[in-house]
Amino acid sequence: MTAPRFLSLTLVAFFIATISGGYCKAMSAAESDAGKSSPTLAIADIHGMESLSAFQLKSSPAAALHHYHFVLTAGTGTGTGTDTGTGTDIDLLTFPARSSLKLAAHLSPKTAPTTRQALEAGALAAVNGGYFNLSDGESASYVVVNGAMVADPTRNKALTGNPKLQPFLKNIFDRSELRVMQDSRGQMHYGVAAHGTALPQDLKLVDSLQGGPRLLPELTAEQEAFVRHEPSGETTDSIGVMRTAARTAVGLTDDGQVLVISVAGKKQSEFSAGVDLATLAKLLKNLGATEAINFDGGTSTTMILKTGPAQTKKASADGGFKMLVGRTPETLVKSTLCIVESKK
Repeated sequence: MTAPRFLSLTLVAFFIATISGGYCKAMSAAESDAGKSSPTLAIADIHGMESLSAFQLKSSPAAALHHYHFVLTAGTGTGTGTDTGTGTDIDLLTFPARSSLKLAAHLSPKTAPTTRQALEAGALAAVNGGYFNLSDGESASYVVVNGAMVADPTRNKALTGNPKLQPFLKNIFDRSELRVMQDSRGQMHYGVAAHGTALPQDLKLVDSLQGGPRLLPELTAEQEAFVRHEPSGETTDSIGVMRTAARTAVGLTDDGQVLVISVAGKKQSEFSAGVDLATLAKLLKNLGATEAINFDGGTSTTMILKTGPAQTKKASADGGFKMLVGRTPETLVKSTLCIVESKK
């Protein structure tokens, strides 16, 4: 079996099972906000968003945007792969789909910090996005911004020119994506679907960001070639699906809540802290999500949030952003998923 080594991805290396990982420092928002240790919680004790009322933090740049922080206790995993350990920080941003806020994809011409991309997008908050080549920064994910496709992985020569990936390219290119759609009344809608799946009737695509694998309603790691059974008989787990690592994901609930989650472990080295994908799916399901998608993780995992109301916060060197999860200096990424004010 080919052992994964890194978790922040050159998608070529990513699909060949060389994934980039490493230290992903989680700044304790709860400690800075409340001046005390971060509260702990077991997945089994989460029964919908109401279970997190004690973990909501006060600072937010918009009334509709809520920030929660807690630490997963040991032994809260699914029993598949390596279980989550202590020191696994969870930062969660939520907002109603029917609100003044929306998700928006952003693609940088060159790899750049999440903070810089958030500034360019005029975002209130942002997380890292899709997969890309570390070698040249080329996107390995489809990205649509304002209705226009701005990144096409079928043009990624590192993917198309790799003989080991030829049997899997159809699955790789049809990976799951998060879709931001709009109806004729201007109302935003969200969904997770394979890239080749047709849009729902009467909805137009505004933005989309491809990641994968899909987490809910089921984990599709094998269908999307993240876990591959090679012709040689070896099995490749290219992003550590069954191992603990820092993660970035989005969940959608039936009652219209959008959940943006970042998972990181203190003093994390590759795969030593965080959650496996089955545990991440269980966490999101317990929070009430019925659809969910995983994005790039490991050292790429970054979450930033504006520290004051958007209408009163003066511009500063860092745009007034606080890093909730991430490395210092920030990891350079190709795309981000931003929370912005909706312009209808």
